[in-house]
Amino acid sequence: MAQRAQVASQHRIIAALGFTAQERYLDFIQRYPKIYPRISNLQLASYIGVTQEFLSRLKRQILKPNK
Repeated sequence: MAQRAQVASQHRIIAALGFTAQERYLDFIQRYPKIYPRISNLQLASYIGVTQEFLSRLKRQILKPNK
């Protein structure tokens, strides 16, 4: 259990330093599909390291169909 926690911690550090905000958002959705619908935008924004406003723009951009 401690080893899993260590691996998760290292993944989060690597993601924070090497991923874009969009990649962190998509990674969170993929890793935690059951938690995603249950948390607020404020909590998610805090977890991925962005503001609530930026998260809203990011979601809108991802959901917007490419023209």
